[in-house]
Amino acid sequence: MSRGEEYQSRLHMVLDGLDGVEVIADDIMAYGVGENEKEARVDHDRKREKRVKINKEKMKMNLTELKYMGHATTTKGVKAYPVKVQGLKDMPKREALQKLRDF
Repeated sequence: MSRGEEYQSRLHMVLDGLDGVEVIADDIMAYGVGENEKEARVDHDRKREKRVKINKEKMKMNLTELKYMGHATTTKGVKAYPVKVQGLKDMPKREALQKLRDF
């Protein structure tokens, strides 16, 4: 197992069972949900119990949308960035099989 794989494996083990925590590549996305900041912070208090430290410089509060790794996570779910989707639509079409294989 590589160091990266070991790191990810340990992240998953430590964070298993915590609501509001997602491991994406080598990053941790932590979120709280509630009608107010106090309710949302309850989730973060549980993260502290497992010694999860949050980088205050990267922390963003009161977001309704988070853009990350080509996707936008919203209160309604996950969607692709429209710019990324348009880029795929605008790609030139390959007619010949050999050209497609060369791509």
